[in-house]
Amino acid sequence: MCGYRLLSTVAVAAQDRIHMAKTRMVNTRYWNDTFVSELDPIEKLLFLYFITNEHTNICGIYELPLKIAAIETGIDESMFKKIMPRLEAKIIYVEGWVYVKNFAKHQKATNKSVQEGIAREMSSIPKDIIDKLTGSIQGGGYHSHLNLDLD
Repeated sequence: MCGYRLLSTVAVAAQDRIHMAKTRMVNTRYWNDTFVSELDPIEKLLFLYFITNEHTNICGIYELPLKIAAIETGIDESMFKKIMPRLEAKIIYVEGWVYVKNFAKHQKATNKSVQEGIAREMSSIPKDIIDKLTGSIQGGGYHSHLNLDLD
């Protein structure tokens, strides 16, 4: 995956989570990345959408119904289903949940608050989704940098 860094700004006050605007910065080398350069234009758009849309979070696993993605991008839901296999090396979609592989790796993981944010987001993902994502990753021959076992 190219060396783009995805940055997120989230404020936490007391026990309540107050979300500020998220900012995603994409490295200009995105367009020269081997994976991206081999995609068709609509596939490039969808990959960029999956890493920059407002539903993303700091761990890179988030809920996103295809219907919402279709509305936000203007791309027909049936087209999403046709394109998803081409993005499978970087994006896994399971039952309305998106897993952007290596997303968390591109965060400032040495920062304690970032680590806590990743852990907090991971803890909010339903266990059955984690199990299905883990199965998809292992079954597809993927190696995840994330420890998806929350037990």
